[in-house]
Amino acid sequence: MLNVGILANNPVWEEYLSAFSRGAPFRIIGSHTPEISDSHGGIANLNDADVVWIPQKTPESIPEAILSLRESRHVLLGFPVVEFQREASQMVHLAREAHVDVQVGHHDRYHPAFRAVQDILVKPQYIRLDHWTRIIEGPDAEKLFMQNLLHDVDAILALISEPLKKVQAHLSHASVTFGRVLNVRLEFHNGTVAALCLNNLGFEEKRHLEVIGMNTLYSIDLSKGESQVTFCQKDNKTTKKLWPTNGLLGVDTGSIDEETLTRECVSFFYQKDKNLKPLASIEDGFEALQITRTIYHKIGMALL
Repeated sequence: MLNVGILANNPVWEEYLSAFSRGAPFRIIGSHTPEISDSHGGIANLNDADVVWIPQKTPESIPEAILSLRESRHVLLGFPVVEFQREASQMVHLAREAHVDVQVGHHDRYHPAFRAVQDILVKPQYIRLDHWTRIIEGPDAEKLFMQNLLHDVDAILALISEPLKKVQAHLSHASVTFGRVLNVRLEFHNGTVAALCLNNLGFEEKRHLEVIGMNTLYSIDLSKGESQVTFCQKDNKTTKKLWPTNGLLGVDTGSIDEETLTRECVSFFYQKDKNLKPLASIEDGFEALQITRTIYHKIGMALL
């Protein structure tokens, strides 16, 4: 049983986590609002915490996370590594030094449609991810494009455990606005190849991933939160839906709300209870960030 403390500027997060606490391998010991000194529970109550959950990014989030790591506590972040690029390397080092975990949020790795494929995937030979988005304009255009790329790279890395061998990238400017088509080829040491096409030309939005294995084709519609597998034997093809099942509806893997963030947090405790690593660790996010930096270098752009 792990003790969890919550660092958040909204006390509602304790209510969300409490809803999942019955029979779960964790106990909530208090919450602290960094902006308010006399917040419920007080920071002193978090001294007994084994785990600190920080569901939302605030100016205090990363300093508090680093302090918690120095005090040998696990840290669960409800936001991805792209939100704290400069501190990511330091946090990876501190976590390894303290023998604790840092979990990061907003990842396809948490979604049941994605995990359904992960659970049965054996030796992928070829991976392709097509990501079409709306035209992105305004001051956040560059940041959003980079965030999309990092999430796509991470989705590919989640499906293959082999080390990366080679990165190729080509960027085409397809319009006078911010329209771009980015093609990336990732080659791994075992021979697996992954192709990624990210464009924001304003076509119908979609995010679709296909994986070719031995006599199998795995398909994940990341926009709809659905997945299936097709078994190919001679002239016979059999398709099996992996997610959703039992009449449930698929949900966009990018759909983020309070319940989604809380479920990501709760997954950590069940993983630890089985002596397994977090579904999305800071090491995973940092590896995707490094590859994203390499891609940006290849196309001659500076990473934000």
